[in-house]
Amino acid sequence: MVTVLKSLEPIHEQKNTIIINELDEQNELLFYHNGQYAVGYEINRVKKFVLRFQNSNVIGAFACTFNKRSVFIYKTISLCHGYFIRKLEWQNILSENESIGEIIKEEIADDFKYNIKAKVLKEKQRDLARWHSRADYDEILSITKKNAHIPNAAIDSEDEELVRNTTKFLDFIGKKDKNKDKEPVLSESKKIEN
Repeated sequence: MVTVLKSLEPIHEQKNTIIINELDEQNELLFYHNGQYAVGYEINRVKKFVLRFQNSNVIGAFACTFNKRSVFIYKTISLCHGYFIRKLEWQNILSENESIGEIIKEEIADDFKYNIKAKVLKEKQRDLARWHSRADYDEILSITKKNAHIPNAAIDSEDEELVRNTTKFLDFIGKKDKNKDKEPVLSESKKIEN
């Protein structure tokens, strides 16, 4: 605990600042104790923010802990004050304290999966369905999973529920093909693969 406190550095972000963009590498774990920020995504160069957080929040814990790039956009809504810890220092702290580190990693993964990823992806899929239903758009530019465009690709358990919800939504609006074996309409969009 003392090592974590010694590693903290102050940070201040102005209003309407993009903290992290999609596919950015996250090199800092941010702890805001004052201010608001939003989490969202981008489709066809249009940014949409669907989650808001206020005071006492952590940004970048999942990306720093598991060496992942950001999947979403994080933007300040108001002046934000807090502290940050550098990724290398954070990973050293977790590796030095293996028993506690494993518990922290599990909590971070669950928190990101249920409180951010599931909610934002659900809204993103709804937006993609709306874009697909428009007659004036032939191509949609969006970041998706690497194998999302491959029919019958293996779907991990965390995304299975999102795909199920999307299928129900498409059935509801009448845009789903009669053939149930096909992927949802969302998979037909042009995708950026990294």
